[in-house]
Amino acid sequence: SGENPAHAIKVSGTPENCEKAIAAMQALVPREETFELDHRMHGFLIGKGGERSRELQAKYGVRINFPAASTKKDSIRLVGLSDQLAAAVAGLQGMMPELESMLAKNFKLEVEVDPKHHRQLIGPGGAVVNKLREDFNVQLDFPRQRDKRKNIVVITGLEADASRCRDEIKSRTAEWDSYVTEQVDIHPGIHRRIIGAKGAGIKKLQSEHSVRVDFPKDSKKPATLKVTGAPANVENAIEE
Repeated sequence: SGENPAHAIKVSGTPENCEKAIAAMQALVPREETFELDHRMHGFLIGKGGERSRELQAKYGVRINFPAASTKKDSIRLVGLSDQLAAAVAGLQGMMPELESMLAKNFKLEVEVDPKHHRQLIGPGGAVVNKLREDFNVQLDFPRQRDKRKNIVVITGLEADASRCRDEIKSRTAEWDSYVTEQVDIHPGIHRRIIGAKGAGIKKLQSEHSVRVDFPKDSKKPATLKVTGAPANVENAIEE
């Protein structure tokens, strides 16, 4: 079970020179080395379309092998010459603070939000969701058309920020769930006065009382307005 003599190289000379020659030849033989790396960081090292991993491989002259994502293996394999491997390992170790920071900022938290509230949570022109992103320094992703879980909103950011944003969302949706809608009949001729110039009147009413006023779309009920909000706010808005 020994080595194949056909693959052996014979070195002749003084013992010291032979050792140096053998060491020099071994340095020219590629070898593998395992680098411990949290599987959640692999994507950061790969980069978009593999761009970052290609840059690292070119920089250090090594090949970086990533395990299949499904294995969730917390290591990668480096293949190269000894000097190149040493440089690559040192370089990766130097990147760890950056990778750890990226991992911390990519903490993901799921929160259940009834799809009926998604439009309110997004707001006109995305105003509400953009404010949440700014206030809590997080990313908010709503389910797409093809997603099976239509009630899941994903919050991405630092864990503490994501948790605070989740609490804010839950507080708002709980409030919205308590809302009521009341109908009030007002002569259609008065509607324009309520709306005001360029909608200033209705905006003021809705803002002051924290309600939403919907004007009739049903031609059979041209006088009926719908007022939605917290019970006390709806009552006050209707009285006004």
